[in-house]
Amino acid sequence: MTEAVPVRRSARVAAAAKRNPELEAKQPEVVAKKAKPSPKSKAKDTLKTEKEDVTSKDEEEHKQEAAQSEDKPAVAKDETESEKVEAKPVKSKQVEVGDAVPDITLLDQDSKEVNLAEVAKSSPFVVIFAYPKANTPGCTRQACAYRDHHEEFKSADVRVFGLSADSPSAQKKFETKFDFPYQLLSDPKYELIGVLGAKKTATGGVTRSHWVIKDGKFVSVNVGVKPDDSWSKTLDLVKNSA
Repeated sequence: MTEAVPVRRSARVAAAAKRNPELEAKQPEVVAKKAKPSPKSKAKDTLKTEKEDVTSKDEEEHKQEAAQSEDKPAVAKDETESEKVEAKPVKSKQVEVGDAVPDITLLDQDSKEVNLAEVAKSSPFVVIFAYPKANTPGCTRQACAYRDHHEEFKSADVRVFGLSADSPSAQKKFETKFDFPYQLLSDPKYELIGVLGAKKTATGGVTRSHWVIKDGKFVSVNVGVKPDDSWSKTLDLVKNSA
C-alpha cells in the first residue's frame, strides 16, 4: 500500500521553478512509500504454503490407498480362522489303562487276519510286545525271551503276540529262524502301533513296549521298555491281576 505525501515548497523554490522549468521536473510531487512485509508476516505466509503442500500430499496418498484397497480382494474372516485351525497338529488318542482293546485287524506272519478285540473275548489275558525291527539284536533277545518262557504264559491262560511295522514276509523269516511259538503281527501302516502309543515319530519307527489286557481291557500300558526283562514284567502283571 502506498501513501501520497505532499511536498511543501517555499516561495523562493516556487519562484525559481517558474524561472527554470527543469528545476520543477527535478522536484517530485509525491514520494511513494512502499510498505515492507514484516518478518512475522513472512513466517505466516511460509507456514501457510507448507500446510497447503502437506494437505495436498496427504489427499493424494489417501486417494492412492483407496484405489489400492479397491483392487485387493476381500479376505473372509472365516477362511483365515479356518486356515489357522487346520495348521494346528492334531494328536490322535492313545490307549490308557481301563480302555477297551481297539477293533483293528492285522495280518500275522502267515498273512492270516487277526483281530485282537475278538481274541480278547475268548482269552482271559492277552500280552502284546512291540519291537522296532525283526531280526535285529535287541528285538531278537526280547522275542526269544518270550519264546523261552512261553509255557509259563500258556499256564496262566495268556495269548502272546509280537508286534512291529515289518511286513508279513519279514515276520515269517523272523519266526522261522527262531522258532517262535506265538504269532507276529504286521502293522506297516502303524494302525495299532499308533493307537497303542508306540509310534516313535510322526514319520514312523517303533518304540519297544508291552501291554497287558485282561477281559478285553488294558490293565497295563508300558511304552519304552528294555528287551531283556519285558517278558518277566508282563508275566508278573498277569499273575498280580489274576
